[in-house]
Amino acid sequence: MRMDDLRISTRLVAGFALLGAMIIAMVAVVLVKVSGMTASASDMADVRIPRMLVGSAIKEDVQTIASNVRNMILMSDSMRIMAEGEQIKKLQTRIDGRYAELEKLLANDSAAVAALQSVQTARKVFEPVQREAAELAAGGQVFEAKAMLIDQMHPAQLQYFAAMDALLQQQQQQLTQATQTNEGAANAVRGMLMATT
Repeated sequence: MRMDDLRISTRLVAGFALLGAMIIAMVAVVLVKVSGMTASASDMADVRIPRMLVGSAIKEDVQTIASNVRNMILMSDSMRIMAEGEQIKKLQTRIDGRYAELEKLLANDSAAVAALQSVQTARKVFEPVQREAAELAAGGQVFEAKAMLIDQMHPAQLQYFAAMDALLQQQQQQLTQATQTNEGAANAVRGMLMATT
């Protein structure tokens, strides 16, 4: 049966039914795209950005600890040296908590977990040297502390930061990729909506 053989009312009903089916299909596609964008935005806000913030905060605390050790070497007032030592202990406790948080945030990302292992390996080299340098400075062994700072602690800190930077760069790439995916989905939705107007 040809379309020309149908009555006008039948053709109108078929045309509107086809148009309705197309609109329903378009709305379904838009809803799927918007749902994906919402999930991706939620993932960025709840996981990806916090990963970067926590990693950066750890790096900042490690830098502050290194400055505290340097201050201990330069200071002669025992009360101020003790205050720097107490600050180091507080920061170290905070770093431990932040690592626990970072491990939870990275748990479902095998590449990030591997990068975090590299960071933890560098941390295990840095922290004992940093503690020993601080103890030497607190005990008044300034020359020994200074030698340890220059020969061991600073190189270990550079390795530690390089590992953390690699993790942060990986997370930045993932964040950029998620943003581009969202932009692509938004452009597809925009294109569909423009096509219907």
